[in-house]
Amino acid sequence: MMNALYLGEIIIPKALFFFKFAAVAPPVGDTRLLSLFFFLFVFLGLVGMLQIAAAYNRMKALSFFTSPKVGYIFGICVIVGSILIFYLTGNRNVVSPRLEGSQVLGFTFLGLATSVVATLAIANFIKRKQAENVTEKEPPDGMEALQREVYLPLMKRLWRRLKGRAQ
Repeated sequence: MMNALYLGEIIIPKALFFFKFAAVAPPVGDTRLLSLFFFLFVFLGLVGMLQIAAAYNRMKALSFFTSPKVGYIFGICVIVGSILIFYLTGNRNVVSPRLEGSQVLGFTFLGLATSVVATLAIANFIKRKQAENVTEKEPPDGMEALQREVYLPLMKRLWRRLKGRAQ
């Protein structure tokens, strides 16, 4: 039986804790709903963060809005909303059900990837009319291109340029 908690060279007696030590971790339980809420927490939080970053850097390729103020407000509201959805839908401090480390990592990467793809797709869909009106003789490169143009036409142009160099 464990009578103390060992933290390196520090020994903390069990009597100082208000909780009981468990020799074996409790079962995981059903995590489908918790997984969904965690994915939404990461996804919405990152979409909000991308909108704030796009508003700050004035990037048309990522921003849903033409006004930076609206982008800031939207981003903050989405981040706060994701936090409220995750933490107000249940007690997240309980041990069961819980997400294992691999599930947290997987859902974090899935939320990251889908938030970037969704942000680019939504921004392109919203600003597709602007993409048709871009007719510059020498279009910009790099970060300046992301500030002036929509993402998909920019990638098409880059693909054609790379394809032309390969031939």
